Amino acid sequence: MMNGVLITGASSGIGMQLAKDYASSGVPVIACGRNQEALDLLAAEYQNVHILTFDVTDAPAVTQAFTQLPFVPTLWILNAGHCEYIDDGKLDALLIRRVFETNFMGMVHCL
Repeated sequence: MMNGVLITGASSGIGMQLAKDYASSGVPVIACGRNQEALDLLAAEYQNVHILTFDVTDAPAVTQAFTQLPFVPTLWILNAGHCEYIDDGKLDALLIRRVFETNFMGMVHCL
């Protein structure tokens, strides 16, 4: 029996759709993301959605948010991600850093 699911990146895209799918099937959801407005709308639509607003690139914010879990989830979906495109093959170190910070370090912070 699933105790519930925690989903990062739940304020848009795949994460939001996963949150809606789990919530629609009656599973308690902890929807995490940066966009407070989008998370508020999600929680207003589903009674079994709890929200936590934080940025996975901010390690202290992740730690703080995870001390506020309304229940211990059985399933953790670390979905938060960022995509940038490289134009004309020109690498931009700051762009690569933003992607790395979210897609790799964000997951490390959550783990």
